[in-house]
Amino acid sequence: MSGNQRTIVAELEWTFPLEIGELVWGDSETTDRQIISTANLPPFSKKRFEVPFDAQGKKWVRFAAWDVATNGAMVQPIQLMNSN
Repeated sequence: MSGNQRTIVAELEWTFPLEIGELVWGDSETTDRQIISTANLPPFSKKRFEVPFDAQGKKWVRFAAWDVATNGAMVQPIQLMNSN
């Protein structure tokens, strides 16, 4: 990944209906997130998520998904390299 305009890609498969997907990022001082709607996705399914992301000013990012039973799955944070 390079440049400020990135796309985070995650391939998920689940049993319980998904509650939310989220993109979480930080800049060493603050942490923020973007909620990804999964309301229309059925149980016992799979999907490839492609989430556009502006990396400017961010130092790391991770993707997570949570189902209705509050089970979560996430990747380890990915360090973003400065594109300057």
